[in-house]
Amino acid sequence: MSVDFCDARQGGGAYGKTPATRPFYGSWPFAGLLLTWERRLKDLSHLLKCCIDTYFDPELFRLNLNQFLQTARTVTFIIQKNKNQIIGYDIWYNNNVIEKWKNDPLMAWAKNSRNTIEKQGDLEMYSEAKATLISSYIEENDIEFITNESMLNIGIKKLVRLAQKKLPSYLTESSIIKSERRLVANTLKDYELLHALAIIYGRMYNCCNSL
Repeated sequence: MSVDFCDARQGGGAYGKTPATRPFYGSWPFAGLLLTWERRLKDLSHLLKCCIDTYFDPELFRLNLNQFLQTARTVTFIIQKNKNQIIGYDIWYNNNVIEKWKNDPLMAWAKNSRNTIEKQGDLEMYSEAKATLISSYIEENDIEFITNESMLNIGIKKLVRLAQKKLPSYLTESSIIKSERRLVANTLKDYELLHALAIIYGRMYNCCNSL
């Protein structure tokens, strides 16, 4: 069973694309297999949306990130489990999984991260959080304060409260506070995490769509 940890206030839905429904499912011999992996790919799409929706809630984001990485691996597991039913499976798997992913740092990271989550615990991450006080239409008048690793577990409400404490009250009462966050895994420092997850989902989609 696939479980996700979206904040209930965010609702459901899917993010990204899933393969188009084929009009001949009922008579095609591999219909059940396709429905199985397409369903799991849709789960992955939903989890990606959950990661986006909970990006400013560190605990929910951590749960969704872990679930996304664990679910991503099961897409190809399901296909492998049914390989005897797929004509030309060995050629397909070599061309669309082994060759395409063997030198792909993101797919290697996804696989290693799943192993880390299952055997060792959560991924180590660092965060940059920024709050900007917008008091007029003139950008030069904006006031910013930036934090770093110490803010990894801070939620959006606390970030706003900190901004209100650090900035003059006569400004915060009549202004807009814009909050921003950037999360990066210590083992993937060249990618912001949401960007990495979106690319990984795209790789999985292209793999399944070629079947």
